[in-house]
Amino acid sequence: MDARQRGLNDIVVLLLAMRLAQVERRDAAQAVRRCAKRLSFRVGYYPELQKLVYLLATATPNMAVNTLTKVERNLRHGGAL
Repeated sequence: MDARQRGLNDIVVLLLAMRLAQVERRDAAQAVRRCAKRLSFRVGYYPELQKLVYLLATATPNMAVNTLTKVERNLRHGGAL
């Protein structure tokens, strides 16, 4: 699996964590930040994804959810999702 495909898979994992938390009426931001911290160990060779995961792991709760929502919208618009 190449780096771009793996990076997209990791973004999808973050999106699923956010959506699942929203469905289960849990704190979506906390779920995103927890998942981003776990992913931060796996994204070392993909700089763009590494920056995104670091931002999500260290951002304020509202910023983490808003940023990931924008990423999802851009990926859907580009046809990647």
